[in-house]
Amino acid sequence: MNAQFPISTSPVYVPIQRIYREKRLPSKFQLAKNATSAVFRVAKAVIRGESVTVDNATMEARLTTCEQCEYYRPKDGRCAHVKCGCYLKSLLLKKTKLATEKCPAGKW
Repeated sequence: MNAQFPISTSPVYVPIQRIYREKRLPSKFQLAKNATSAVFRVAKAVIRGESVTVDNATMEARLTTCEQCEYYRPKDGRCAHVKCGCYLKSLLLKKTKLATEKCPAGKW
């Protein structure tokens, strides 16, 4: 007699479902708010005459830290922290390259 379990209550399925659940990104509103704040920080740095970017060694060190973080999503290279949501490996603009930005989890 084999006991039939529905998928949702299967003792094996539930733990696997928890392991492979994708980390959720912030809401679209929060993403827009985060991006707008970053633009204003860059604009302030430009007005003050401060450096806007960091050197490549610093950028690589930041990216390595991000890739080891619990908020990192390797599937799309994004940070799932509620105060971030950035594409960390974007070709256009990398948060790790900007001197005005910092890790919301306090890691760099």
